[in-house]
Amino acid sequence: MKYKTSYFNMPMILEDFKRLWGLSALYFISLFFTGPLPIMLRMGDKDRSITYIVESFLKPRGFEIQGFYSIVFAILLSLLIYRYLHTINSTTVIHSFPITRKQLFHSHSVAGFILIIIPVLINMLFLLGLMVASNDGSIFYQEVFTTNAIMAWTGKTLLGNIIVYLISSLVAMVTGTSIVQGVLSLIFIFLPIGLGSLILVNLDQLVYGFAGIHSDVESFLLKIIPVTGIWTIEKIDISQILWYLILGLILYIIALQFYKIRSLERATDPITLEGLKPIFKYGVTFCSMVLGGAYFYSVIRVDAWLYLGYAIGGFLGYLIAEMLLKKTIWVFKNIKGFVIYSLIIMIVFVGIKLDFTGYEKRIPEVGRVQNAYYGNGSSHQYRYGEQEGLKKLENIELIRELHQEMIENKKEFMNMAKKRAYNTVSIAYELENGKKIYRDYEAPDEFVQKNPTIKKIFETMEYKRKYHNIFKVDTEAIDYIEINPDYIYQVNKSIKIINKDEIKELTQALKMDLLDESYEEHYSNIIPWASINVRTKASVEMETNDEKESKYSHIDVTWKKSYSMTAKWLKDKGYYEKVRVMPEDINSIVVGKVEKEMDRVYSAFELEKLAKDQTVKIKDKEKIEYLLTNQEGESYLGNSYYMGVYLNNGNKILGYISEEKVPREIKDALK
Repeated sequence: MKYKTSYFNMPMILEDFKRLWGLSALYFISLFFTGPLPIMLRMGDKDRSITYIVESFLKPRGFEIQGFYSIVFAILLSLLIYRYLHTINSTTVIHSFPITRKQLFHSHSVAGFILIIIPVLINMLFLLGLMVASNDGSIFYQEVFTTNAIMAWTGKTLLGNIIVYLISSLVAMVTGTSIVQGVLSLIFIFLPIGLGSLILVNLDQLVYGFAGIHSDVESFLLKIIPVTGIWTIEKIDISQILWYLILGLILYIIALQFYKIRSLERATDPITLEGLKPIFKYGVTFCSMVLGGAYFYSVIRVDAWLYLGYAIGGFLGYLIAEMLLKKTIWVFKNIKGFVIYSLIIMIVFVGIKLDFTGYEKRIPEVGRVQNAYYGNGSSHQYRYGEQEGLKKLENIELIRELHQEMIENKKEFMNMAKKRAYNTVSIAYELENGKKIYRDYEAPDEFVQKNPTIKKIFETMEYKRKYHNIFKVDTEAIDYIEINPDYIYQVNKSIKIINKDEIKELTQALKMDLLDESYEEHYSNIIPWASINVRTKASVEMETNDEKESKYSHIDVTWKKSYSMTAKWLKDKGYYEKVRVMPEDINSIVVGKVEKEMDRVYSAFELEKLAKDQTVKIKDKEKIEYLLTNQEGESYLGNSYYMGVYLNNGNKILGYISEEKVPREIKDALK
C-alpha cells in the first residue's frame, strides 16, 4: 500500500472525478449521438446507407465530427485538471498540501486517463451489443460491422485522445494561463503537418525544380501525431502504434520533469520556463514568416512579394511573441533579436538561391539510372507505382536531355510562368541503389506543346504503352465498354458494348490509334467526338464490396477526331452515328470573328447578342460536318473565330475554330 500511495493520492483522484465527471459524460453523449444512435436507428434498413453510417464512424477517412469532439474534450479535460497552475492563489494552496508534485502529476494523469477511457468503452459496449443483437450472418456483419472494426475504433480513439491529453498537459506545465494552454495545445497538435506543409510550399517557391508538394513528406508528417494520423489514415500498422505509445511515454516523462522544475511564482506568465522563452519567440517568428511568404506569393507570384511576405510575417510574429512574453505592447525597442534572426535567415536564403548543395543542377549519370519518368502535370502515378518509368537507354537519355533543358531555361521559365498559362513538367529517376529523385518544373504551355524533346519522348512506343492505361488491362477482364458523345455536344446518344469479340476488336482499334497518335494530335485543342469508358470486372466487384480496390476499375479513353481506326470500326459495326453528334442533329452553325469584347463570353447565346449581324449562318450538311470536325475548345492563346452550334433539340453550343481552318468563303463573307 505504501508503494501505491507514494505514486498516487486517491483523494486527489476522487476530487478530479467529482469535478469533471460531467465533461466525460458530455463526451459520451457526443460520441453516442454520432455513432451508436444513428446506427441503431437505421439498423433495420437494407440499403447501403447503414453501411455508410457504420463505416464513416468506425473507419473515418477524413477529419470528421468525432475527431473534433475528441480533440476538444481532451484539451478541455487537461485544461480543467491543471487550472490550478494558472492562478496564484490556487497553485499556492494545492502545493501547500503534504503531496509531492510527482504524486500530484501521477494522480491527475490517472484521473484524466480514466475519464477518457470510460465514455469510449461505454460506446464500445453499445456497438458490440447492437452487432450481436442484430447479426444475421450477412456480408455486412462479416466485413463492415465486425468485432475487429469496433475494437480497432476503440483503440484508435483512446490512443488519439490520450496523446492529445498528454500534449495539452505538457503545455500546461510550461504556460501560466489557460488561454495560452488551449491555443498552444491546438498549435502543437497540428504543428508537424502545418509547419511541414508551409516549409514545403516555401521551398517550392525558393528552389527551382523542388518536388516536395506531392512528396511522401506530408504523408509522414500526418502520421507523427495520432490525431492527424488516426483520423486521416484508414489503416494503421503496428509500427505506428508502437511509435504512438513511445510518443505518449516521452510526453508523459517530459511533462513530469517540467512540472518538477516549474516555478510557482510564474503563474499567469505566458511561458513559465525561462529556457523555453527563446524557443517560443523564434518559433513564432519563423512560423509567421513562412506563413506570410506563402500568403503573399499566392496573391502575386513575384519574388519581391515572397520576400516582402517573409519580412512582414516574421516581424509581426516577433512582435506578437514579445508582447506575450513581456505582457505589454511596448516592445518596439526590443528588436535586436529580430535583427540577428533576420541576418541568419538572409544567409540561409542566399545559400538556397546560390544552390550551394547543387540540388537544382543535379542530373544523375545515365549509368546509375534504372528507369526514368516524364509526366505532364504530376509524378503522382510514378511515385505510387501506378505508372512505370522508361527503361530503354535511349529514352532515359531523352529525359536527361529534357532535364538539362529545364535547368538551362530556369531564368526564362521562372519569369514566364508568372505571366502566362503553364504546365508542370515532372521528371523522376530511380537509381540503381533504389533511391528516387523527383523534380517538378513550371514551364509555359507553348514550350510543352512545341518542345522537340518532349515530342520524341511521347512518341516512343515504350512511353505510350506505359502512359495509356488501356495497354495495362487484359481484354478478358473487361466487362463492358460504354461510349457517350462528348459532354459539350448535349445530345442524347449512348451505346454499351458487351459482346466479347466486339470488346476485343474495339480495344485493338483504340490501341492502334493511340500508338499512331502524334504529339501534336495528343495536345490538339479540337473537341473529341466521344468519351469511351472501359469497365473491368474488378469495378463491378468494387461496387459490392468497398474494401476491395483495383487500380483499373474503369479506364476513360477519349475518341479523338484523329482516331481513324476507331472511327472505321464504329462505322463497320453500325455504331458510328449512335455515339457522336451528326450533321443531321444540327439545325445550323453560326460562325463569326471573335472581337475583343467577346474574349470572356461563355455561351452561344451571349455571342449571338454581341455579334449582331456580323455572322455567317451555315445550314449545308457537308459544311456542318467540316466545322464539327474542326471545332475547338477555348484556347489560352485566344481564339480567332467562334462557332454557335444550334442543335435540333434546342440546345446551343459555344465552340471555336482556328483561323487556318476557316473556309475562304466564310472569311470573305465576314469581311
